[in-house]
Amino acid sequence: MSKLNAINGGYTGGSPRVRSENVKTPPKFVPQPKILVNELINQIATWKLDGDLTSEEIQTIITELKKI
Repeated sequence: MSKLNAINGGYTGGSPRVRSENVKTPPKFVPQPKILVNELINQIATWKLDGDLTSEEIQTIITELKKI
């Protein structure tokens, strides 16, 4: 038996740590549904008739859309 084997007791393994396989899967691409403009217009009209949306709020929406 060589001196080296006597020192390490015959241990020939690698790192004593157990390493886990932490493989992260990439996020799946989920396409956004297309907005149907006519349905959006009808929904805004319904909100206006129900009193959930004021004329000023509609103007704010129009102003913000013009900025895009």
